[in-house]
Amino acid sequence: MKRICLLTIMVLTGLSLANDTPAEPRQSKPIKPQRIQKVRTASFELKNGKSVSGKVLEDSKLFISLLVPNKGLMVKVKYPKSQIKYRISYKSYPEQEYYEILAGNFLDQTWDFRNDPDEFIQALRCYEKAKEIIKDVFGEDHEKVAYYNNKIKNIEAQRQKWFELTKDRAEQIKVEDIAEFDNRIQELTNRLDSLTNSVDKILEENQSLSELQEKFNKSTAYIYETLKKLEYTSNSNTDDIRDLYDRTRRRSCYGGGYVVPKPVPTPK
Repeated sequence: MKRICLLTIMVLTGLSLANDTPAEPRQSKPIKPQRIQKVRTASFELKNGKSVSGKVLEDSKLFISLLVPNKGLMVKVKYPKSQIKYRISYKSYPEQEYYEILAGNFLDQTWDFRNDPDEFIQALRCYEKAKEIIKDVFGEDHEKVAYYNNKIKNIEAQRQKWFELTKDRAEQIKVEDIAEFDNRIQELTNRLDSLTNSVDKILEENQSLSELQEKFNKSTAYIYETLKKLEYTSNSNTDDIRDLYDRTRRRSCYGGGYVVPKPVPTPK
């Protein structure tokens, strides 16, 4: 009986010790470092001579869609491949390098005072995206993070300087516009005076023409009356000549002793 109890105690003690022994930890899978993605770009020339370059969004047998910078914005454009002049040139960049190149393109278009505010903002966004990619993959201590921070700081300084210069320029343009407005008003006033003088001369000439027209009308009336008088006198003389001719013939026919004059032709 004692042996059975002793064996039972030993078994229970062994089981208790086995349960108290810590289990060996399972080996976890190693965490793979995050990789930087690639951005595929395409460059080509259209048949109209325009060069196009941008990030490839879609690419099929008939069309290709790109994300291209345009006037301070990123625009999706679809091109028929039938309009492409030569073969398409493809190239792949690490994602942060693509954004870095894109930021440089936007900066190159600044200071032409066309779309500068939008271009500064796009450049800042591109460098911010490139910095976040490096931080996610290599951590905040990577040298590229400091590089992008310096780029962002430099762009912010340029942007602030641009706003100061444009503000001064706006005031200068305002003054120039006022001066130009005064000069324009003076020029229009001088032209108006010149036109007024021309109108006065035209009115004077018109008055002279009216007087000449009146004299011409009077002369025409006088000539018309004179012609009428001449016509009446001519008709009267014709009647007198006919009457004299008729009387002369009658007397010659009855032997009046008169010499018969030669016939006077009747005026036509």
